[in-house]
Amino acid sequence: SHGAHLHGLSTACFSQRWSSNSQLLGMVVVQFSVDLAQESMAPSDVIYLQSTFNGWCGSCAPMARLSPSSDVWVRNETRPDGEWIEWKFTIGVWVTKEVVPIECDVTGGAWENRGIVVSSGVMTLPTVCFSGCGECPATRKF
Repeated sequence: SHGAHLHGLSTACFSQRWSSNSQLLGMVVVQFSVDLAQESMAPSDVIYLQSTFNGWCGSCAPMARLSPSSDVWVRNETRPDGEWIEWKFTIGVWVTKEVVPIECDVTGGAWENRGIVVSSGVMTLPTVCFSGCGECPATRKF
């Protein structure tokens, strides 16, 4: 049982304490949420989170529907407290990228990105309409 202990501590115990104390280690769970009610989508379409922290990677950060019939898609990411992040949502792998309005574009129109400084133990960001700054209108476009 040489591999099971680390300086007298069980590695299972160490792993459990590491994950349960993520807030103490300066990590924050950030929940991203986007509403696609105003977009025309195929049933097979997937929404992706593109960001500075994933290198605008295309397919590496798929989102999940809040429920099977929901237009809201979510994804949780664990990020360092104090980190500046920028992001946008895409339908498919860069097939349709959202056009973030200037009112909420942190790049002033240069890149059409959303942005925030990560802070607190859990950050649930408000659900935004795809290509919008706030909630989607009550009436559907499609």
